Amino acid sequence: MRAILFLSLALASAAGAAEQLQCPASVSIEKSAIAPPGWRVFSGRAPHTLQRVGMYDGDPNADASLVPDRVVEAARESRDEWRLPVARQEAAWVACFYAGTGMYLARPLDRGVSRCSARYLTTATGLRLGVTSLACD
Repeated sequence: MRAILFLSLALASAAGAAEQLQCPASVSIEKSAIAPPGWRVFSGRAPHTLQRVGMYDGDPNADASLVPDRVVEAARESRDEWRLPVARQEAAWVACFYAGTGMYLARPLDRGVSRCSARYLTTATGLRLGVTSLACD
């Protein structure tokens, strides 16, 4: 199966302030498959919406996913926090994961970034509904 991912990460930065990153709210994915005889391929039209944020120690192809150093749960909100070593050999990467697909968008962070946090809107029972912000400094 071949898949093509459209869209890139949007980025806004203010000098001397935390880097405000914004994952695209959804991605469009085009998949193709070869059907066996007697079958036809159909594709769903539902958008793949932003589900969560993750961090990697280096290129995501190395599978070095980082576990948050701290998870803060509050009323209708939760927050994942990562502390990134400043003296590292490779840049840390931020990744945006989407519902209904194994594909994700990722980009390297500036080497000077030492921490990142992702905030989520949650239900009263703590179920995460979506990413509300992502900031790194």
